[in-house]
Amino acid sequence: MLVNSQILNNGNRLKLTSKFAFKLHIDALVMSHSASNPLNLLSLTIYLALMSTKLPKLISSTDDSAAEEIPVFDDDWDNAIPLTNSRTSDNLYYKPPLLFIFAVVGENLLIDPSKDEEIVSEGGVLMGWENGKITAPLRFIELSTGRSKGIKPQMLNKAYKLALEAGNDVSESLDLIAKLDKEDELEYGPPSMF
Repeated sequence: MLVNSQILNNGNRLKLTSKFAFKLHIDALVMSHSASNPLNLLSLTIYLALMSTKLPKLISSTDDSAAEEIPVFDDDWDNAIPLTNSRTSDNLYYKPPLLFIFAVVGENLLIDPSKDEEIVSEGGVLMGWENGKITAPLRFIELSTGRSKGIKPQMLNKAYKLALEAGNDVSESLDLIAKLDKEDELEYGPPSMF
């Protein structure tokens, strides 16, 4: 989902010069996931991490095709460029993708199902969302063992509509959290590591 994301691919956001580019690594460790599927929580935390990611501002030339020029960056972190500051053709900011898991129980869809809800489900739907659109992955998943009956087309359509709505709501809420964190950092300084 992240490899194909607009936030990383559109406009070569990580490309510095013809020879150099940033390489983004995202490490996540799930300590416990007794309440629900950990993919939902990982999706939210990756979204927030990418929304707060800044790239150092390049001050050397971007044309290094004729010489081996090593990129030089501005050492003032206040001049760093947020990864998510570019706009789409619809004049919207690029936002990281989100992942949603739905459990199908009869004619009902449960978003972010608990373990108990997964046990009674007939199956699940895994669906990506990015910038107001449904994206890959989109697949049927088995949440409980041996009970899968597949998913009716109308339930997939219902999941699609719910993911569109939930994606916008969740994205707005996470954007507010990121905004409040930035305001706190401006007022109190960056968070201390110790």
